[in-house]
Formats: sequence, C-alpha cells, structure tokens
Amino acid sequence: MITEENVHTAVVYGIVHDEDEEKELVVGSLRTNKITLDPDEFIKEAFGQDSQGRFFGGGRSMAGGFEIPIGFLSGYYENSDYNRQKWEVFDKQIKQKLQRLVDPENGVLHTD
Repeated sequence: MITEENVHTAVVYGIVHDEDEEKELVVGSLRTNKITLDPDEFIKEAFGQDSQGRFFGGGRSMAGGFEIPIGFLSGYYENSDYNRQKWEVFDKQIKQKLQRLVDPENGVLHTD
C-alpha cells in the first residue's frame, strides 16, 4: 500500500481468534516510508498501556505492530449480525484512536 502514489503510511488490522474461539485480539500493523513518523512512538501514543503498564504495541524504524485483547467481548458467534456489529464498534474505536494523532493538513494516515 505504501508504494502507491501519495501514500506514505498504511495501517491494517483485524480481529483474530485462537482455535478454541475463546480469546480474541485486534491485531494490526503500521508501515511507513515517512522518516519523520516514529511507528513506536505513534502506536504507543495511540493505544496506550494495559493495567499492568505494558504497551499494546510498538515498533521500530518504518514498521510497528499492535495487539489489543478484546476481553469479555471475545467469542465468535454463529450470529453473523453480532460479529459484524462487534467489528464495526472495534473498527470505529481503532480509527478514532489513530485519527486523533493525525494532522489533517499533512495526512499522516489514510484509514478508509
């Protein structure tokens, strides 16, 4: 994605679950070729820490990742409407956390 014209940063994420479908996480990755964007700092600022002080993500030069436990809302259900609604809530929350750090004038991220 970052090889596209006028795109310097991309974030992808999704909900993943273990084989038992008991534990779910929002797992994501950030890639950038913008030298002024520190993925480690950006992800830590966007998603913060858990109750034990561990960051939900971090990175290195030009790349970073994150894993956020879904907690008590974990579980895949046969009701696809429930799964769709759960995705919409988490998708909106992730976008809000990312976009609050974006400078609209410089377009740091494109989340559509």
